[in-house]
Amino acid sequence: MTERTLLERIVVDPKIMLGKPVIKGTRLPVEIVVEKVAYGATPDDLRKDYPFLKEDDIRAALLYAVESIRFTNIPKKKRVESVRRHREWQKLLDKDRFIKEIFGG
Repeated sequence: MTERTLLERIVVDPKIMLGKPVIKGTRLPVEIVVEKVAYGATPDDLRKDYPFLKEDDIRAALLYAVESIRFTNIPKKKRVESVRRHREWQKLLDKDRFIKEIFGG
């Protein structure tokens, strides 16, 4: 699944949860998913708590969080350097392989 396809699973609508990013078709905020993962929840744990949640929804929430914080509050000179380094890392990392290692898929 591409980055773009994953991010389409996240919706920001002022009428849903006061505009917080949520998993599409639900009222489950991205921040809840990310927080639970940060505290050690596995995809199986999350799906047990939220049976409607798909593994791609979890990936989408994590990707959304990454994209939301990437390069924020970084001075322009350092931001340009960070972007260059990030692009180099993207070339080195196979995202699907990395995600599969994390989720054991």
